[in-house]
Amino acid sequence: MLLTYIPDALDKGMRLFTNTVAERLIETNGKITKIEAKVTGTDTTFVIRPKVCVSACGAINGPALFLRSGINDNGLVGRRTFLHPVTGLAAIFQDPVNGWYGAPQSVSSHEFIDRGSDKIGFFLEHAPTHPVLSATASSGFGVSQQRFMQNLYRASFVIALHVDGILDSDQGGRVTVASNGRVNLSYPISAQMKEGFKESMKRMVELSLAAGAANTMTL
Repeated sequence: MLLTYIPDALDKGMRLFTNTVAERLIETNGKITKIEAKVTGTDTTFVIRPKVCVSACGAINGPALFLRSGINDNGLVGRRTFLHPVTGLAAIFQDPVNGWYGAPQSVSSHEFIDRGSDKIGFFLEHAPTHPVLSATASSGFGVSQQRFMQNLYRASFVIALHVDGILDSDQGGRVTVASNGRVNLSYPISAQMKEGFKESMKRMVELSLAAGAANTMTL
Protein backbone atom coordinates (compact mmCIF):
# COMPACT_ATOMS: atom_id res chain seq x y z
CA MET A 1 0.00 0.00 0.00
CA LEU A 2 2.82 2.38 0.93
CA LEU A 3 4.50 1.87 -2.44
CA THR A 4 1.50 1.50 -4.74
CA TYR A 5 -2.08 2.53 -3.97
CA ILE A 6 -1.41 5.33 -1.50
CA PRO A 7 1.12 7.24 -3.66
CA ASP A 8 -1.13 6.79 -6.71
CA ALA A 9 -4.13 8.13 -4.80
CA LEU A 10 -2.18 11.08 -3.39
CA ASP A 11 -1.07 12.00 -6.92
CA LYS A 12 -4.74 12.15 -7.91
CA GLY A 13 -5.74 14.44 -5.05
CA MET A 14 -6.53 12.15 -2.12
CA ARG A 15 -6.02 13.61 1.35
CA LEU A 16 -4.31 11.26 3.82
CA PHE A 17 -5.14 11.30 7.56
CA THR A 18 -2.56 9.43 9.65
CA ASN A 19 -3.08 8.07 13.19
CA THR A 20 -6.81 8.17 12.52
CA VAL A 21 -9.52 5.54 13.02
CA ALA A 22 -12.82 5.45 11.15
CA GLU A 23 -15.42 4.99 13.90
CA ARG A 24 -18.72 5.03 11.98
CA LEU A 25 -20.10 5.42 8.49
CA ILE A 26 -23.19 7.61 8.12
CA GLU A 27 -25.52 6.43 5.38
CA THR A 28 -28.08 8.65 3.65
CA ASN A 29 -30.38 7.26 0.95
CA GLY A 30 -28.09 4.32 0.31
CA LYS A 31 -24.91 6.39 0.06
CA ILE A 32 -22.15 7.01 2.62
CA THR A 33 -22.20 10.76 3.17
CA LYS A 34 -20.09 11.06 6.32
CA ILE A 35 -17.31 9.23 8.11
CA GLU A 36 -16.99 9.85 11.83
CA ALA A 37 -13.28 9.57 12.68
CA LYS A 38 -11.10 9.79 15.77
CA VAL A 39 -7.43 10.64 16.24
CA THR A 40 -5.66 7.67 17.82
CA GLY A 41 -4.83 8.07 21.50
CA THR A 42 -6.86 11.27 21.92
CA ASP A 43 -10.45 12.40 22.39
CA THR A 44 -10.30 14.43 19.16
CA THR A 45 -13.05 13.55 16.70
CA PHE A 46 -13.95 14.97 13.32
CA VAL A 47 -16.17 14.26 10.33
CA ILE A 48 -15.06 13.47 6.78
CA ARG A 49 -17.48 14.05 3.91
CA PRO A 50 -16.12 11.81 1.14
CA LYS A 51 -16.90 11.93 -2.55
CA VAL A 52 -16.20 8.20 -2.67
CA CYS A 53 -16.09 5.77 0.28
CA VAL A 54 -14.19 2.48 0.09
CA SER A 55 -13.85 0.11 3.02
CA ALA A 56 -10.43 -1.58 2.95
CA CYS A 57 -10.10 -2.58 6.61
CA GLY A 58 -9.58 -6.32 6.19
CA ALA A 59 -11.60 -9.36 7.21
CA ILE A 60 -11.93 -8.33 10.87
CA ASN A 61 -12.01 -4.53 11.07
CA GLY A 62 -14.08 -4.21 7.88
CA PRO A 63 -17.14 -6.01 9.28
CA ALA A 64 -16.58 -4.27 12.63
CA LEU A 65 -16.82 -0.87 10.94
CA PHE A 66 -20.12 -1.82 9.27
CA LEU A 67 -21.52 -3.24 12.52
CA ARG A 68 -20.64 -0.08 14.46
CA SER A 69 -22.36 1.86 11.70
CA GLY A 70 -25.55 -0.21 11.82
CA ILE A 71 -25.06 -1.40 8.23
CA ASN A 72 -26.22 -5.01 8.29
CA ASP A 73 -29.46 -5.27 6.33
CA ASN A 74 -29.16 -9.01 5.60
CA GLY A 75 -27.78 -9.96 9.02
CA LEU A 76 -24.70 -11.57 7.47
CA VAL A 77 -22.07 -8.91 8.22
CA GLY A 78 -19.28 -10.46 10.28
CA ARG A 79 -20.38 -14.05 9.62
CA ARG A 80 -18.51 -16.68 7.60
CA THR A 81 -15.13 -15.09 8.33
CA PHE A 82 -12.28 -17.14 6.86
CA LEU A 83 -8.68 -16.47 7.82
CA HIS A 84 -6.57 -19.20 6.11
CA PRO A 85 -5.03 -20.24 9.46
CA VAL A 86 -1.31 -20.93 9.35
CA THR A 87 0.99 -23.53 10.86
CA GLY A 88 4.74 -22.98 10.86
CA LEU A 89 7.99 -24.87 11.12
CA ALA A 90 11.60 -23.81 11.68
CA ALA A 91 14.31 -25.92 10.05
CA ILE A 92 17.91 -25.58 11.22
CA PHE A 93 20.63 -26.31 8.67
CA GLN A 94 24.36 -26.88 9.08
CA ASP A 95 25.29 -24.16 6.61
CA PRO A 96 24.26 -20.48 6.82
CA VAL A 97 20.90 -19.61 5.26
CA ASN A 98 20.67 -15.90 6.15
CA GLY A 99 16.97 -15.87 5.30
CA TRP A 100 16.58 -12.15 5.96
CA TYR A 101 18.25 -11.38 2.61
CA GLY A 102 16.49 -11.39 -0.75
CA ALA A 103 12.81 -11.44 -1.64
CA PRO A 104 10.70 -13.04 1.11
CA GLN A 105 8.07 -15.69 0.39
CA SER A 106 9.45 -16.16 -3.12
CA VAL A 107 9.13 -19.97 -3.07
CA SER A 108 5.78 -21.76 -2.74
CA SER A 109 4.01 -25.02 -3.54
CA HIS A 110 0.34 -25.69 -4.28
CA GLU A 111 0.72 -29.48 -4.37
CA PHE A 112 -1.58 -30.02 -1.36
CA ILE A 113 -4.35 -27.55 -2.22
CA ASP A 114 -6.77 -30.28 -3.33
CA ARG A 115 -6.86 -33.12 -0.78
CA GLY A 116 -10.33 -34.41 -1.61
CA SER A 117 -13.87 -33.26 -0.94
CA ASP A 118 -13.76 -33.95 2.81
CA LYS A 119 -10.33 -32.54 3.72
CA ILE A 120 -8.94 -29.03 4.01
CA GLY A 121 -6.07 -28.31 1.64
CA PHE A 122 -3.11 -26.01 2.15
CA PHE A 123 -0.24 -24.43 0.25
CA LEU A 124 3.32 -24.05 1.43
CA GLU A 125 5.55 -20.98 1.48
CA HIS A 126 8.99 -20.13 2.74
CA ALA A 127 8.50 -17.27 5.18
CA PRO A 128 10.86 -14.37 5.89
CA THR A 129 13.24 -14.72 8.83
CA HIS A 130 13.51 -11.09 9.93
CA PRO A 131 14.85 -11.06 13.53
CA VAL A 132 11.86 -9.45 15.27
CA LEU A 133 9.34 -11.60 13.39
CA SER A 134 11.41 -14.71 14.10
CA ALA A 135 11.72 -13.94 17.81
CA THR A 136 7.95 -13.44 18.02
CA ALA A 137 7.20 -16.66 16.16
CA SER A 138 9.58 -18.87 18.14
CA SER A 139 8.03 -21.10 20.78
CA GLY A 140 10.92 -20.58 23.21
CA PHE A 141 11.31 -18.22 26.13
CA GLY A 142 14.35 -16.92 27.98
CA VAL A 143 17.45 -19.06 27.43
CA SER A 144 15.78 -21.32 24.85
CA GLN A 145 14.75 -18.31 22.77
CA GLN A 146 18.26 -16.85 23.02
CA ARG A 147 19.71 -20.09 21.69
CA PHE A 148 17.16 -20.10 18.89
CA MET A 149 18.08 -16.54 17.89
CA GLN A 150 21.80 -17.35 18.01
CA ASN A 151 21.14 -19.93 15.29
CA LEU A 152 18.82 -17.73 13.25
CA TYR A 153 21.38 -17.41 10.48
CA ARG A 154 21.06 -21.19 9.95
CA ALA A 155 17.24 -21.24 10.11
CA SER A 156 14.64 -21.50 7.38
CA PHE A 157 10.92 -21.05 8.05
CA VAL A 158 8.20 -22.94 6.21
CA ILE A 159 4.53 -22.07 6.66
CA ALA A 160 1.32 -23.77 5.53
CA LEU A 161 -1.71 -21.63 4.73
CA HIS A 162 -4.94 -23.63 5.02
CA VAL A 163 -7.78 -23.03 2.58
CA ASP A 164 -10.76 -22.75 4.90
CA GLY A 165 -14.29 -22.03 3.67
CA ILE A 166 -14.27 -24.72 0.97
CA LEU A 167 -16.07 -27.53 2.79
CA ASP A 168 -19.86 -27.27 3.07
CA SER A 169 -19.61 -27.89 6.82
CA ASP A 170 -17.13 -25.05 7.37
CA GLN A 171 -19.01 -21.99 8.61
CA GLY A 172 -15.86 -20.08 9.52
CA GLY A 173 -15.73 -17.54 12.31
CA ARG A 174 -17.76 -14.53 13.34
CA VAL A 175 -16.80 -10.91 13.98
CA THR A 176 -18.82 -9.02 16.59
CA VAL A 177 -18.51 -5.65 18.32
CA ALA A 178 -18.91 -5.22 22.08
CA SER A 179 -20.83 -2.34 23.65
CA ASN A 180 -17.55 -0.48 24.23
CA GLY A 181 -16.63 -0.80 20.54
CA ARG A 182 -14.04 -3.53 21.03
CA VAL A 183 -13.81 -6.01 18.16
CA ASN A 184 -14.27 -9.69 19.00
CA LEU A 185 -13.56 -12.71 16.82
CA SER A 186 -14.93 -16.20 17.37
CA TYR A 187 -13.17 -18.80 15.23
CA PRO A 188 -13.88 -22.45 16.13
CA ILE A 189 -11.28 -25.03 15.10
CA SER A 190 -13.09 -27.95 13.46
CA ALA A 191 -12.00 -31.58 13.35
CA GLN A 192 -11.20 -31.15 9.64
CA MET A 193 -9.03 -28.15 10.44
CA LYS A 194 -7.10 -30.08 13.10
CA GLU A 195 -6.50 -32.89 10.60
CA GLY A 196 -5.22 -30.34 8.10
CA PHE A 197 -2.86 -28.84 10.69
CA LYS A 198 -1.35 -32.26 11.47
CA GLU A 199 -0.95 -33.14 7.80
CA SER A 200 0.69 -29.82 6.93
CA MET A 201 3.16 -30.17 9.81
CA LYS A 202 4.06 -33.65 8.58
CA ARG A 203 4.63 -32.40 5.04
CA MET A 204 6.75 -29.45 6.19
CA VAL A 205 8.96 -31.74 8.26
CA GLU A 206 9.40 -34.08 5.27
CA LEU A 207 10.22 -31.11 3.02
CA SER A 208 12.78 -29.65 5.42
CA LEU A 209 14.56 -32.94 6.12
CA ALA A 210 14.67 -33.74 2.41
CA ALA A 211 16.32 -30.34 1.87
CA GLY A 212 19.05 -31.28 4.32
CA ALA A 213 17.89 -29.78 7.62
CA ALA A 214 19.74 -31.00 10.70
CA ASN A 215 16.59 -30.69 12.81
CA THR A 216 13.15 -29.08 12.81
CA MET A 217 10.92 -27.48 15.41
CA THR A 218 7.34 -26.21 15.50
CA LEU A 219 6.52 -22.55 16.04
